[in-house]
Amino acid sequence: MTKNNKAPKVFSWKNLQSLKNIFLYFFLAILIFLAILVLWKQYKEKQTKPQAPAVVEQTLQPSSTPATPTKELVQPKILDLSQQLITIQLFEGILEGWIPLNVLKTYLQKNTNPESQTLLLTLAPLMECPTYEELFRALTSDLFTSKSLWERIKSKAKSLINIKKIEGGSASGTTNIKDVEAALGEKNLQKALTLFENLPNEDKESLAAWKQKVQERLKIETLFKGLLLKLSQGQNG
Repeated sequence: MTKNNKAPKVFSWKNLQSLKNIFLYFFLAILIFLAILVLWKQYKEKQTKPQAPAVVEQTLQPSSTPATPTKELVQPKILDLSQQLITIQLFEGILEGWIPLNVLKTYLQKNTNPESQTLLLTLAPLMECPTYEELFRALTSDLFTSKSLWERIKSKAKSLINIKKIEGGSASGTTNIKDVEAALGEKNLQKALTLFENLPNEDKESLAAWKQKVQERLKIETLFKGLLLKLSQGQNG
C-alpha cells in the first residue's frame, strides 16, 4: 500500500521541473527575438538617414537654377545705367566749371555704346564750356577791352539813350548789354542769345567770341537736360 502511494509524488515533481525549464527557455527565446528585432530596426534607420540630404539637394537644385539666367539678363541694363550716371556726373562737373570738357570726351571715346559715340560726335567741335560767372565777365570785358576812353563814354551814353527809348516805348525792338546781363543772371542762355541779336552791330561784332562761348554752353546744357529726361523716363540704352 505504501509503495503505491509514493510513486505518484515523485512523478509530479519531475513534471513540474520540466515545465519550469520549458517556460524559462521560452522567455529567453522571446528576449533574444526582441533584441534581434531592435537591432534590425536600428540598422534600417541608419541606412535611410544618409539618403535624406541627397533628396533635399535634388529638390533645391531646380529652384536655384533659374536665378542664374535672370542675373545674366539684368547685368547689361545695369551697366548701361551706370554709364549714363557717370556721363551725367561728368556733365554736372563741366557745367559747374571744375571738370574740363576733354575729360568727358575721353570717357566717351573709351565707350563702344552707340549713344556715347553720338554724344562724342556732338561734343567734338566744342572747345570749352565756361561757367556763368566767366560768361558774365566776358560780356563786359570783351566789349570794352579794345576801346579807347572816349569810345567807352560814347558807348555808355548810347546805352543810356537806348534805355530811355525802351522806357518811352518808341524803340521797343532795341536792347542793350544790361538786358543780356539780366538774362545771364537768370541763367537763361536762349534769352541772352535772342537779346544779343537785338544789340547794335558794333556790340555784336565786339562780342562775337562771347556769343560762340554761350552757344557751346547752351549745346552742352541741352544735351545734359536730354540725358536727364531720358533717364527719368526709364530708357536705359
